[in-house]
This record gives sequence, C-alpha cells and structure tokens, in this order.
Amino acid sequence: MRKTAGLALAILLATPVTAISMPHVELAVHYQPTSEAHNVVRLTATNFGPGNAYVMTYQTAFALPQGRTTGRWIQVRTESRRDVAYKGRWVVARSPDAASYTRISPGETITADVDLDTEYVLPEQGTVTVSSSIAIMDRMPELDSFGEPETVPQEIVESETIEFSVRAGSSAGKVPAVNAVIQCNVEQSASTQKAITGAQAASYEAVNFLSSLYYMDPFDPEDPVVPRVHMKPHIRYQYWFHEFDDLAPQPPDPGAMDTDNAMVDQVVFATYTRLIPGARTVCDSCPGYHPGARAWNEGDVIHLCPANFLDPVLGGVTSQAGTIAHEVSHRPDGEAVPTRDFPGVENRATAHALDRYRAVRSGANYEYFIMNVPLGKSGAR
Repeated sequence: MRKTAGLALAILLATPVTAISMPHVELAVHYQPTSEAHNVVRLTATNFGPGNAYVMTYQTAFALPQGRTTGRWIQVRTESRRDVAYKGRWVVARSPDAASYTRISPGETITADVDLDTEYVLPEQGTVTVSSSIAIMDRMPELDSFGEPETVPQEIVESETIEFSVRAGSSAGKVPAVNAVIQCNVEQSASTQKAITGAQAASYEAVNFLSSLYYMDPFDPEDPVVPRVHMKPHIRYQYWFHEFDDLAPQPPDPGAMDTDNAMVDQVVFATYTRLIPGARTVCDSCPGYHPGARAWNEGDVIHLCPANFLDPVLGGVTSQAGTIAHEVSHRPDGEAVPTRDFPGVENRATAHALDRYRAVRSGANYEYFIMNVPLGKSGAR
C-alpha cells in the first residue's frame, strides 16, 4: 500500500490537517479466480485508524451498480507496460449526498470482486499487472449553492501492484444485462436534443478558442527548420490544463503527437467531430444506480438517468450539455486517447488541482473547459 498527495498543496493547506486526523486506510488487490471466471480480482480496503474513513463510492471499484464498474478505477497493464483498454461503463454523478459515500469504520474492511474480462480488453495470453487507488477523507463534504461538494482534505491511497497470467476460456462477460431503457417523454427528448446541439456548439467554440491561442515563430525561407508553435497564455487553458509545454516535441519531431500539448488538441477536436452527427442517447430508469447519477455510457451509447433532466440544459457549473460532452470525451474510437475519471475529482477546485499529466486526461477537465464554466474556487470553504 502506498499513499500519495492527491491534491495540490494549496488545497491541502486550505484546511489544516495533521496525520493524526486522517484515517489510516490500506488498499489491496488480490488475484481471485473462480471456476467460471478466471481473471477476477478482489479489492479490499481496511481502516486501521481510530476514526471513520469515507470514500466517494462511485469513484472506486467498490461501486458495482448492476454488477458493473463505474469507470477505469483499476489500472491493468500488459507485460510491455501498455494500458489494457477499458471497455466498461463511465458514470457521471453529481451533487453527492450522504448515500454517495461509503463509510469505513475503524477495523472494518470493504470488499469488491471485479471480473476483468467483463470490463477490460484483456490479451488472450501473457501476464498483466493490476493496481488501484482510492481517495480517502475523514468526513463527508457538504454541498454548496452550486450543488458541488466542498473541498475537504483527502489522501490518495494506492494499492501495491499484483501480477498474474491471463487465463483463457473464462465465461466472462456473463454479468446479467439489465435492460432499463424507457421511452423519453416529449420534454426529455427536446432537452436532450438541445443539450447535444449545445455540446456541439461549445466544442466547436473550444476548437476555435484553442486555435486562437497558437502562434508560430517567423518563417525563414533560408532556414529549412520548421518554425515552432507557441501558445499565448490564457487563464481558461491554464486553469484546466496548466502550462503549455513550450519545449515538448512538435511536428515533425518524433513523438510530437504523443505529448500532453497534442492530447488537449486531439481530445477537444475529437469531441467536436464526434458530435457533428449528434449523439446516440437513450432514456434509462437506471435501477441500481445512485439517484445522483446523471448518465452512464458504454461504447457510443449514452444512457440518460432521471436526474440528468434536473440540470439546466446549458449554463452554470453542471448542465445536460456538459454531461454529453463529458461522456463523449470518454469514447474509445481511436480518434483520441479516451479521457478517464480520477479519484478525488469531485468539483472544479479538485479538477483544477490535478497535475498536468492527469488534467489533460481527465473527462471532468474537458467538460469544464469545453463548456467554459466559471472557474472554480481554489480550496475548501
């Protein structure tokens, strides 16, 4: 078990915290095959401290609504250290209440079994490494007037990495499907169409905004070197993605398309192009999901839960259009690296506090950037 700082120092300093006040939770991953499912792992989180510990359940693999994960909370890599593609669901949940958190009492252990064959595109053979992480708090956050949880001190607890050989012949993928798709009513259909149109317009504006920030060195016809591209500083970009790396490789340099700089362009542009023909959505009663769940998607179909229609179509911190943009950014279609969700990102302040590497891969950060939401607070209330 390892512990790392999950938030920027500014947030941790906003509310003084001592080691004594933070719970002592250890996270572990175990290989737990069964006769029918050969590539199952068991996660355990044990509270060895004297006080209660809290986790936002949907930001962990311990939440398994309808028997399925809510995001890529387990890191699975091949022998060559490449990430194994995640094919599971991505859930957007907002305005978390007390039921959104799992309390781990002193001495208590919580457990979850995850069939990796169901949620990941495992190799047919070979060895994989598996690990996970969770964000631990010593109390449940309260909601502010925007419906966002306040920022409370938290600690990212990481498991040790385990390794095992993938076994073929598993009856994985046999989690009973729950078909809860329902007919959208007239109002829901109208607001969804407006949300899709709004997300497309916002992503188009974001593409143009990014383009407006770039400028090139003067071109010298006697110098064959391709002029370098730079970015004009702007708070909107820097708040969500931090500083543009002026020294990173650029075309035609090797690796230019794999930089954090390039990733921002690729994800924003891919989100826009995916939305040009619209988005595949269905209304879903979402049984088994927390009432605060707005949507979940798998592949290219977005299931809209009843709570989604409580949000404004456009504007504010969270919106139906923002949910569409968020879910579309996760799509694993090869147009861009799919975004992911990170433990501990519960509001604008915690999204802002991600380091550069995580920020340019975070679905929440792209939602906020594309929708150009008001910049968040920098710390706890």
